[in-house]
Amino acid sequence: RRDAAVSLQCAWRSLVARRRVLAMRRAAIKLQKTWRGLCLRWRLDLEHRAATRIQAVVRQRAACVLVDERRKAARRIVAWLHKMRIYARFKVVLESATLLASWWKAQAKKQRHKRKLAAVATIRQSWRRLKARRQDATREAAALVVQRVWRGVLHRVHESKKVSAAIRI
Repeated sequence: RRDAAVSLQCAWRSLVARRRVLAMRRAAIKLQKTWRGLCLRWRLDLEHRAATRIQAVVRQRAACVLVDERRKAARRIVAWLHKMRIYARFKVVLESATLLASWWKAQAKKQRHKRKLAAVATIRQSWRRLKARRQDATREAAALVVQRVWRGVLHRVHESKKVSAAIRI
């Protein structure tokens, strides 16, 4: 009778231990799945920002080329007007064009500065994410070590109970 009770207790403890191990395994898989999804979303977000930044730089350069072409055209017109001895009448137009060009240049400079600040912020954010990922990897490795040690303890306890049971017989 006592052997039967011990056998039942052993079987019951074994079942409970297996269930706990399965629950921990499921939790670890769920955690890994969530982490991988988060990393993928971060990477896609970073790639999207990079593409947006590249598009902005290309558009800015195209705008600069257009401004240069307009300035050259304005200079040719001014030269032609000068030749026609109408330069004095259009001096106001030249000053307005110069003022507009300087305003445009100031706006472009402000935009470049804003983009640089945004790039710095993106780099900082990416660095922080990388550090966080490294810390998470360290924590995950530590959790795996703790799990391995705990399973070893459970196994040794189980084995010692078997040996104790065998000795009593």
